[in-house]
Amino acid sequence: MDILNRLRRTFGRVGRTALFAFLCTGLLVRSAAAQGTPPPGVLFLHSYDSTYQWTRDLEQGAREAMATLGPSLAVRVEYLDARHETRAEIREQFATWLAAKYDRPPILIVASDDAAVEFLLSHPALFADVPVIFGGVNSAALAARLPRSRFAGITEPTDVDHLITRVLEVRKGTRRVFVVTDRQPASVELRRAIELAAREHEGLTVTYLSGEILGFGQIVAALARDTQPDDLVIVRPVIEDQDGTPIDAGISLQRVVEASRAPVVSPSVSDIGQGLLAGIYSTGIEHGHRMGQKALAVIRGTPVSRLGIEPSIDDQLIFDAQQLSRWGLREVDLPPGSRVGNHPPSFYRANKALIWTGIAALVVQSGIIGALVVMARARRRAQRALQAQADALAASHQQLDLAHRSLLREQEGRQVAEEALRQSQKMEALGRLAGGVAHDFNNLLTVIIGQSALLAEQLPAGGALRAGADEIRTASDRAATLTRQLLAFSRKQVVPRTPCRVAATLRQLEPIIRRLVPETVAVELRAADDIPALILGEGQFEQVVLNLVTNAKDAMPDGGRLAIEARVETVASPLLGDPDLQPGTYVVLRVTDSGQGMTAETQRQIFEPFFTTKAAGHGTGVGLATVYGIVKQHGGGITVNSAPGMGATFAVYFPATLGAGAVVGASPLTTA
Repeated sequence: MDILNRLRRTFGRVGRTALFAFLCTGLLVRSAAAQGTPPPGVLFLHSYDSTYQWTRDLEQGAREAMATLGPSLAVRVEYLDARHETRAEIREQFATWLAAKYDRPPILIVASDDAAVEFLLSHPALFADVPVIFGGVNSAALAARLPRSRFAGITEPTDVDHLITRVLEVRKGTRRVFVVTDRQPASVELRRAIELAAREHEGLTVTYLSGEILGFGQIVAALARDTQPDDLVIVRPVIEDQDGTPIDAGISLQRVVEASRAPVVSPSVSDIGQGLLAGIYSTGIEHGHRMGQKALAVIRGTPVSRLGIEPSIDDQLIFDAQQLSRWGLREVDLPPGSRVGNHPPSFYRANKALIWTGIAALVVQSGIIGALVVMARARRRAQRALQAQADALAASHQQLDLAHRSLLREQEGRQVAEEALRQSQKMEALGRLAGGVAHDFNNLLTVIIGQSALLAEQLPAGGALRAGADEIRTASDRAATLTRQLLAFSRKQVVPRTPCRVAATLRQLEPIIRRLVPETVAVELRAADDIPALILGEGQFEQVVLNLVTNAKDAMPDGGRLAIEARVETVASPLLGDPDLQPGTYVVLRVTDSGQGMTAETQRQIFEPFFTTKAAGHGTGVGLATVYGIVKQHGGGITVNSAPGMGATFAVYFPATLGAGAVVGASPLTTA
């Protein structure tokens, strides 16, 4: 108040106005900050994951104890997942992540089980000075290291001597005890406690199957091999294998029970019905209640140091009634104060709720059964009507789908036919053009050849002029050959037709083919023995084969494989690559190479005269055009199947017209 009076006198009205604005601004900023970050509350830090029943029970019990605070208390939950992840670097990353996530630390931490408490103890800078209430801690050594100024809670020491003594009172003939543990710190303390307890029982032999030196599979095998019905097995559920691999506690306990030929008890399991003879009766919810009460006291202002660390001594045994019967034990022989659960239920107890529910249902249904029958009949009629409509819609949909697919196929077929027609018209036009040019050119060559021959006869042999005349004659002959090829492409060349025996002709061509291709190309020839003789122009079959072989050789500059095959085939429908070919029986010549292959654009042009992919001066571009002309001149067809890098296959179809009873009489041709 004195400060405000001085400010009021010093600043006057202007000062009071500025002070009022400053205070209002501070309040608004503080309010906005409070709205942006939720108020700190209680953080539950669990050692394991949310699937672990003990973890869920502890949290439920603690929440129930703190329920009196109402919904105003914010509660957050984090899981360390120590059953599946134990690496130190991951723990450090988790600590960094928690510090970043909770920039405003909670007012209280509730930690469950050893791993979470050890984590907080080993990271003192994380949530420094925030009080910790813990529960479920088995390790006495860990509890002894906790600073009482910050930590308070409930430990869970295991009274192994009490467990062994009570069980041996029931099974007086037991002289051997097998102890199954993993390598967790709590397991190490359990083994130490059993060593001390065993000294109090004369003649008792203890065998330790420890996860520190044995894998879990070895432990299970040892139980199956060494245990006898008079023995006793004490187990702490294994949650980590020898190599650090996490193991589900429920699965490990089940495998131990299945492998053991002796009864199994556990000082750390209170849930029976999973094959254990006995366990220590303790519930996570009751344990959580005690944790929640201590947490409630801290929230209400009680210092942590006054709450201290208290043990939760659970000395009451719980036996499985069905396991008692299995091992020939009676409930009347159990130690005083023992609990017995998992009784085989009687029919009435097992179905009590169902029986009374059925009686009530019968009473109610007797009054409304008539109405239900009427409603059921009306419902069936409506369902039949709906089903009829659904069937009609499904049929309509199916018809529409079939029509749609038919239209798509028709459209695709039309596109293919149009493309083939355009290609055929293009080739026909080129043929007419080439035929006209070749015919006129041939007339000119006739004059040149005749005149050069007469000139050569008039000149003395060996002279320069005679050599020039011979060179004119040679060039004219080559031009005449080119003219004949163009006439063959245009189908205007008139050549005498003779029977051609395919297998015999290929056998005659084989030496020429092998000289034509380099040694790096492997040649295979195959011809069936039932191929009829072809009626072709003289030498035209050889010309088709050699032109195709030459084309294949040029496609394999680095070597490869060349296969030539002849056989009889039946074409039932027009071919995709040559739709002009009519259905029927054909002699098919296939020439396949493993060369460079061709693009689709190249395949559309390869039969055009003078089209070539070779460098200038290395090809005339009329070889495949000649093949095309010969094949079409004899009513056949030709297709090509190729892709870049995949080689090429040319298939030539000749009509299988029999000559004068001529069928290949030689043996089948198969060479490689």
